[in-house]
Amino acid sequence: MADKPMFIKVSEYEDIQDMVNLIRSKIEESRKILATIDQLKKQEETEIAAWRAEIEEVDRKVGYINKTLFESGQQ
Repeated sequence: MADKPMFIKVSEYEDIQDMVNLIRSKIEESRKILATIDQLKKQEETEIAAWRAEIEEVDRKVGYINKTLFESGQQ
């Protein structure tokens, strides 16, 4: 079957060409959306890391205050 020529109407060919162009357009749009999602994910990870650092800093300070209070209370 692959050896025989295939004939289609010009209007059908144009329809197929339009569909292929639409699919390519949607693929490009999907790539852009994924790039945006990747960028947002990186920003989110940066924010979460900053929040973790702040929580650790507060925890360290609370530990210092707690230690200082217990040491002064025992003297």
